Amino acid sequence: MRSEYRLANTMIDCLQEDPFVMSYLDGEKETILTAKLYGVTWKIMMNVLSSERRQIIDLATTRSITEKVWDDVVRKKVSFVEVYKYPLKMAIYSEIERLAMGRAPRDWSEFLIVAVSKEKSPDKAIINLTDFTRLEVELAQVEVNIPRIIRVKAGLEEPIRCERCDYCRSTKVLTGPVRYSEL
Repeated sequence: MRSEYRLANTMIDCLQEDPFVMSYLDGEKETILTAKLYGVTWKIMMNVLSSERRQIIDLATTRSITEKVWDDVVRKKVSFVEVYKYPLKMAIYSEIERLAMGRAPRDWSEFLIVAVSKEKSPDKAIINLTDFTRLEVELAQVEVNIPRIIRVKAGLEEPIRCERCDYCRSTKVLTGPVRYSEL
């Protein structure tokens, strides 16, 4: 078996051998919900939805759960939760789930991450991202940004290139060599 598959099996075993972790993974798997938010129809797929416990559970793999990673935006080291924008995902998923379930404004479910590291001996954690103040901040930012996103998707505006994401790499056109010191 290839090494990456052996590691994946080790990570799966790490989670499956922990009864506490498995209790959090009890619920509806890969639940798809849609709702209209800020004039746009959104579609989400939750790894696990526990309607009974009012929890949205996201499965995450990461290089390390505890190691800090450099974030160019805030110009400091942060957790994988921040660098991979999980608070934004938490806000969108929580609001779409609330809307789809027909609950009152601000009546959000708990949002948790079941994380497992890609280390030789995987680490694991259940991370509670439930933070309604942060959720409101993230949703306000989505509301501010959505008009431009709609215009970019419609081809009315050009996207701002970061030169690091999949889109930028797939549409990159070289115009000359890059100096090694710029890498």
